[in-house]
Amino acid sequence: MKLYFYTLILLTSVALYSCAPDEPLKPVKPPFSSVYVGKISTYAVEEIHHDAFTRTTDTLNYRLRETVEELYIDAAGDTAYKVRIDRSEIPENTWVFDQYAIEQQDVYGLERIENDSRKVKLIYPVSDGKRWDVNLFNAEDPQYGYYQDVDQPYPTSDSMYPETVHVILADQTDFIFSHIETEIYARNTGLIKQEIIQTETQPGKYKNGIEYTKIRIK
Repeated sequence: MKLYFYTLILLTSVALYSCAPDEPLKPVKPPFSSVYVGKISTYAVEEIHHDAFTRTTDTLNYRLRETVEELYIDAAGDTAYKVRIDRSEIPENTWVFDQYAIEQQDVYGLERIENDSRKVKLIYPVSDGKRWDVNLFNAEDPQYGYYQDVDQPYPTSDSMYPETVHVILADQTDFIFSHIETEIYARNTGLIKQEIIQTETQPGKYKNGIEYTKIRIK
């Protein structure tokens, strides 16, 4: 199934290219994923928890450090990378092991296994509006992501990334419910920002739910 899914994407891309008129060859850009042994990425995380029952809001800030420790061949014969995730509370700055994740990167895209769930994070080639099922290889309900703002610059508080892409996983908001999920990837870097908002605000009542932001700081 996995091979069929990626082969279908590749054949579609080839068919579209073969029908196009002759054009000068363009330099190949680096991908929006970057996985290699020794890579270290540090993220600042903020969680805002709203509790309608207690009518309180709690904010939690901490750091996550992801270190690509090992390259190996998995049971299916595919190349995989073992990623160690450590967590540091603020302001202690002491790193404590949190969990392992697995990432697989190839010409078809990027997959990540975390919390026993495999997600298709990116598919190649990247183009505005391209859509796919992020949960294709797990037992969860389908969740469709699509690309937006391909190769647009994106600033964070620490860096300016000249070429990025937004992956929109959810964008549903009304006067009661908000469900927003967005991931932003930079070329030759990988994930630079993740945002999840799942809140409910009934008229005359306190907000309930969570707001989560994860931003790469180095």
